[in-house]
Amino acid sequence: MTAIDLSPGMLAIARERAKEIGLANIIEFEEGDAESFHLPSQRFNAIVSRFGLMFMPDLPNALKTMREALVPDGRIAAAVWSSPQKVPSFLLPLEIVMKETGTPPPPPGTPGPFNLADTNLLRERFEQAGFQDIRIESNTMNFRLPSAEEYVDFVRSTAAPLTAMMAGLPPARQEEIWNKVVGASRKYSDPATGSVNFTNEVIYVSAKR
Repeated sequence: MTAIDLSPGMLAIARERAKEIGLANIIEFEEGDAESFHLPSQRFNAIVSRFGLMFMPDLPNALKTMREALVPDGRIAAAVWSSPQKVPSFLLPLEIVMKETGTPPPPPGTPGPFNLADTNLLRERFEQAGFQDIRIESNTMNFRLPSAEEYVDFVRSTAAPLTAMMAGLPPARQEEIWNKVVGASRKYSDPATGSVNFTNEVIYVSAKR
């Protein structure tokens, strides 16, 4: 079993969870870009991608590579975000950071969190890569953290596109922007506990080699 992620922070969390459930000795953790990472041919029974496909600049080539890494009849399963208004936990900080940094909306088709929200396009990409038995469905996912501050800490450690938008700003200005995200996220908080709760729509796709 191999786990690949571009974010050292995400890998650190994954390693800790693997230890907690006794899987640390059977999982190889690799830091890298899943799009260009070398995957041995016909090595894996299954490939799982969680909120990563929509950020890949050359998705058609990445899917072909993943297909080749599967054994015959092996399956890929992936989760991608639905349209922006249906994913408040990501839309909220994205809108604030874009406004505060003066970042314009990306051109259509640019890799980003909502790039595969169109299920017709999603199916087309998998068909072009040669996958069969393509299944697509949507469902909601509840996202909860103990406080607005912890929610923003999570976003800061996992949302690389947002931190990249602020990379050239002074640290004090970056903190000011993140504090605005903290304040805005409180409208999703539970008055009794202070926890923040988001309901996001997720699109699931699976396909067979």
